[in-house]
Amino acid sequence: THAENPIISGELLVKPTVGKGEATKKAIREAHLPFIQGFYSNTYGVMPEIYGKYFPFLKDYMLNALDDLSRNSKRGELSEKEIDEYLEDYLTYKVSRLPSLGTEVLPDGTVMTAEEKRRYFINSFPKRFVDLRASIPELAQNDFMQRIKAYRAKSKDASGKPFLSPTLLFENSGGLNALDRERYTNAWRDMLYSDNADVRQLAVDMFKYAYYKNGLGFGPTSWMHLVPIEVEFSIDGYRDELIRIQEEDGEDMEGFTEQFILNHTDNRNIISYAPEQSAKDILGSIENGTFTIDIQDAVRDPEGNQKWLVSDVIGDVIIFKKIVGVMSGSTPKIFRLISETEDTVSYAEVSKLGVRNAYKEYSYGADITNMKSQVGEYTEGDNVLNTGIMPGPAESQEERFDIAGAVAEANIMNQTEAIAPDMPMPDLADLSKAPQNLEDYAQEDDCPF
Repeated sequence: THAENPIISGELLVKPTVGKGEATKKAIREAHLPFIQGFYSNTYGVMPEIYGKYFPFLKDYMLNALDDLSRNSKRGELSEKEIDEYLEDYLTYKVSRLPSLGTEVLPDGTVMTAEEKRRYFINSFPKRFVDLRASIPELAQNDFMQRIKAYRAKSKDASGKPFLSPTLLFENSGGLNALDRERYTNAWRDMLYSDNADVRQLAVDMFKYAYYKNGLGFGPTSWMHLVPIEVEFSIDGYRDELIRIQEEDGEDMEGFTEQFILNHTDNRNIISYAPEQSAKDILGSIENGTFTIDIQDAVRDPEGNQKWLVSDVIGDVIIFKKIVGVMSGSTPKIFRLISETEDTVSYAEVSKLGVRNAYKEYSYGADITNMKSQVGEYTEGDNVLNTGIMPGPAESQEERFDIAGAVAEANIMNQTEAIAPDMPMPDLADLSKAPQNLEDYAQEDDCPF
């Protein structure tokens, strides 16, 4: 996960530049290892510049961010799976800055925050879905709608674990064949062209629910890989945002890394947890959600081994981990580095976010000090919906979100004059039944955005 290849940083090879033919030839002739330099300059070495626009993970800002994440980890390095998860969640984090998926000013001037949207979709939308499906005849004939199953909070899945919020699942979506994927995508698309405004809005909200639940990654009970292009275009600014990401140099990577860690607190490598005795000492010293440790005690144990709080020691400079965990019984408490003095280091408690394989909670630019998980924040009214049995494991492996494919597809669609000349985009403005303010939204259990 290092940002610079050690062979390059050691000056054995020269980093090539696209379009500099003569300079590249000269570099090859004058290199310490001409044959290897020639191979490197014309293959791997030039790929980040050629394809970096389409593969954000080839850019230096992403490699530097992964390096920072590895320094916060327990082992000091990341597995391939952990890197994949980081790259998947990056796009989920980036698109959360869109008003349609984040903080938004509604037509009546009311501000709907990203946190309020997450709370609604995670906890209240499943009931909205169940009510609409039961009351609108055309949805009873829609294959996509009928495939979705609803579960009450506290009901148990096949493994015996309770759902933390009312939940919608698409059974074994990762095991669909090509014909079934097309059938469900077409059924979802049909909803956009309905004469019923509630059905058209529901088509868009199904994308938003999948986003707030699983992010843009794919899983065996998610349906994000079935989304029609027309629905993506109905999410204001979404396709343009995918293109915009190509041109950026990694804005707010530190904020994303912090939120990523809080969304993966169950991973004992991503976040370093205190040993049992240290945990007891810390839990007994917490005041107002903060604990402070003497630096000398924090750096080495009695045997001289580097302690769990320390990322690295370079000469006299001690680098502490930015986010750490302390177990209180079976409950993890997460702490963020807030200050260092010559003698002490202090950490303050922050809220964990998301749930492994179930929810991802990201908010672009938000300080994790002010973030709170919305999972489980439902009302009894939200939980009045159909129950069922959690489907078993998917027959196929979990699919992963392809960043390169998404941005490349967005580029192609951006150059296309029309999606389908004989099929105009539906008018989503006709939402006469949608409440116009937050008060009505709360009373009617409806979605105002």
